[in-house]
Amino acid sequence: MPGEDKDGPRAASQGRHRRLPGRSPCTSGEGGLPLRIILLSGKSRALRPLRPPRGPGVSMRGGCFRFWRPSLRNAVGRFHLLRLSLLRLLRDSPRRVEDMAAEWAAAGGVQRGHVSFVRFATWASRQGANLAVGLEVKPGSARRCRARVSGQACKCKTFVAGAGVACASCGHAERVHWSDSSRQGLAALLLSCRPSHWTPGATGLVKLMDPVLLDKLNCLLTRTHKEGDNWTRDRGCALHGVNACESACIFKNKVAVPVGYRLASAQRNQSPLHWARYSMMRAAILKESHARGGCKRMATESSQEPFDRLDGAPLDERVNEWWLFHGSSEASCLSICERNFALDLAGSGATWKRSSGAGASLYGPGVYFAERITKADEYAVGSAGENGSTVYTVLLCRVVAGSPRVCTTNQIDAERLREDILGGRHHSVLGDRVTELKKPFREIVVYDTDQVYPEFLLTYTRRY
Repeated sequence: MPGEDKDGPRAASQGRHRRLPGRSPCTSGEGGLPLRIILLSGKSRALRPLRPPRGPGVSMRGGCFRFWRPSLRNAVGRFHLLRLSLLRLLRDSPRRVEDMAAEWAAAGGVQRGHVSFVRFATWASRQGANLAVGLEVKPGSARRCRARVSGQACKCKTFVAGAGVACASCGHAERVHWSDSSRQGLAALLLSCRPSHWTPGATGLVKLMDPVLLDKLNCLLTRTHKEGDNWTRDRGCALHGVNACESACIFKNKVAVPVGYRLASAQRNQSPLHWARYSMMRAAILKESHARGGCKRMATESSQEPFDRLDGAPLDERVNEWWLFHGSSEASCLSICERNFALDLAGSGATWKRSSGAGASLYGPGVYFAERITKADEYAVGSAGENGSTVYTVLLCRVVAGSPRVCTTNQIDAERLREDILGGRHHSVLGDRVTELKKPFREIVVYDTDQVYPEFLLTYTRRY
């Protein structure tokens, strides 16, 4: 594979490090495999920590981020790997760490079972590792050429795509073109990552007053409603509710599907920390996908024109960034906007279960989304509105689907599917139960919450 020799990535084959026994190298973020995952607990992928070289071009991604696929009989303990990584990062100012189990938890490993690059960068910064993040987090940033010719800096101001990987303007490789933002440490990146279209000086939920944007959001509810063939058993039984009786009872006493939806109010979620993490993940998936020739462009009902430019930051089709719905109670939606999704709860209400409690989410414990409001509305919970009306809440989220794994049948090993997404060539699951199974809806699932930004909280009414 380009960029590797028999001992793994070139950056690791300078005599300082010996290959871990029983491991075969797989590509790093430089070569194309996931910047998303650095550790999987137990039997999957693990980090091989490297001593980062010195110099102005060094980044947390480029110097400390490599992958190895451990065999089951030679697995290296996750705490040991974190300790080694910490020592490499902090070689100039050693820090004594007594409880690596606590560090694993602090990095997000307990909740997720893995640590993504985003979480690793956050964790490493807390330990004092002041390295550049090394990702193009801001789409459209000028990527100045960092090459030097005969001791003089190249005068190229930004990368211009040409034949192959060379810049059409200066002829230097794309890999030496970096924006100023990519050379920032995490702390500076967090401060600079706030979108320009947000309400200045405000954080948290901000009520939308722009009539044009409100009209677009209302139009989105109208356009994504499915008028026919739109009932599923997730909507529940009119007598017993959801997941409280047998299938025969549910089909006999179907809850009516609304004929439409009307927006009552909307709020934008302005969370700089969650936005920065989301932006880093989007940039990581973009870089990973670019190394493989790019993502196959796909569309959802909720992300087509004119909704691809719903607000001040257009969707990035290069990574299949989509607007998707997630229905829940008002309390849950408020909590998600504040803390983001919790994977220990994710998927718990995504599929129908028998009254005995048997069964589980079809695609495993991930975060489930719908491209149609009709599907998301199945999980919305009513609350008291004005004038005695009942209102419902749904989140409209940005989701980086990347290269989805398309599933068209019900023959799914959910745990294997999740591991394939976290450690493989895909970034999400597109559950297409429409094409072959002739079911009403498609669903989208991600297994890392940093691929999601809950941007709008929509309050709406049902029409019957």
